[in-house]
Order: sequence, then C-alpha cells, then structure tokens
Amino acid sequence: MVFQQDGYARSTMQRIARAAGVSKVTVYAHFRDKAHLFSAVMDQHLANMPTPSLAVPGTSELRLKLACVAEEIRMLAGHPACRFFCQTLVHSSHMRQLYLDQWEARLQRYRRYVVEALAHAHVALPDAHAEQFMRLVLGGHSLPTGTVPPSGDPATITLFERAFSRTSP
Repeated sequence: MVFQQDGYARSTMQRIARAAGVSKVTVYAHFRDKAHLFSAVMDQHLANMPTPSLAVPGTSELRLKLACVAEEIRMLAGHPACRFFCQTLVHSSHMRQLYLDQWEARLQRYRRYVVEALAHAHVALPDAHAEQFMRLVLGGHSLPTGTVPPSGDPATITLFERAFSRTSP
C-alpha cells in the first residue's frame, strides 16, 4: 500500500515495515533493498490480475464484440490487483517502462481481438481505430493506455466523423 499511495521515490523501507507491522530488519531479511521489494510487489500484482478471457459472443455484430471487450476491461479495472498495480505505476517512475511494457502485453489480447473485429466489419484503418477504442475504454476507467503511441489525429477524426455523421434511424 505504501508504494501505491506514495510511489517508489517517496516510499521508505521504514514506512513500509511500519505499514506491514514488522521491523525494518525483517523487511531487509526478505528483500535486500527497496528496488527488489518494489519488483516483488509489482510482479505479485501482475500475477494476481485475471487473465483476459474474452467470452466472445456468438455473433458477427461489431457492437457486441466491442461491448465484450469493454466489459472485460471494466471487470479488470475493478480487480484489486489491477487497481493497486495501476495506481503504483502512476505514482512511480522506477522501472516504469518495464511495467508499462508488461501492462501493454496484458492488453495485447484485447487489442488484437478489436483489430480483428473491426477488420471483419470492413472498417478502414482497423489498427488505428482499435488503438483509439482501447485508449477511450482504458481512459474511461482511469487505466494506463499502454506504450503504443497514439494513432494520430486522422484516425480519431475519421472515427468521430463516421460515428456522428450518420443520420438517426
């Protein structure tokens, strides 16, 4: 909890020991330094996150496929290990790229599924639009959007133009 609240830089072994209800000597007996403890904590959070299951609906309807991904990300965002991992990541710069890469790897299955769904629906630029979809869904749950660079303004403009230029039924 100390890393989650204060981040790596502001956390001390003394405060961590106090929060755990043990002596600082006990903490050092298990972890030789703060960096090793931080790695163990982050690795444990990653290991405790649910594995993406993507209970794919038996339909070809794009809306239902995207809703499936959005629901899985909503459930992931509500999982304690995910919340602790992401909050710690936001407050820490130590080993940030390593853990962003691991977060990105965890999201990759969702991203691939969205790309395939968009391509199957004959949506132009499925990779760029999948990236925009993921950024919107992740951002809506205050989750890191990963390490993939944004697809750029043209994809966002195309997405919104198509979404909002259609006439209502």
